Amino acid sequence: MLVGVCDRLPYNAPFEGSTGSIHLNKPVIGIAPVSDGSGYRLIASDGGVFSYNAPFFGSTGSIKLNKPVVGGFNHNSYDGYWMVASDGGLFTFSPPGEGMPFFGSAV
Repeated sequence: MLVGVCDRLPYNAPFEGSTGSIHLNKPVIGIAPVSDGSGYRLIASDGGVFSYNAPFFGSTGSIKLNKPVVGGFNHNSYDGYWMVASDGGLFTFSPPGEGMPFFGSAV
C-alpha cells in the first residue's frame, strides 16, 4: 500500500524505472513526483530513496530509525524532499547550500 503520496500523482510522467529487480531491505511505501513531472523518487519504509530522473540528495536507509518512514514529499519551490516517520520524525534533503526549510518535528 502506498501512503503519504503527494497531492498530485505523476500520471503523465514517463516510466523511468522501478525497484522490481532490486533486493530491498524494506518495502516501498510512497512515490514523490518532482514538480515538473519529469521524474520521481520511490521512498522505502527504512528511509531508502530511489531516484528516477530526479536528483538524489540522501536518505536515511543506512540509519537505524526509531519508527518507519510513512511518507515522502518533494518541495515544489526547492529541489529537495522531506520524509516523515510514524513517530513524527522529519528528515529533509536538499542540494548543498540550498537549505530546505525545517521548522522542527513532532518528536
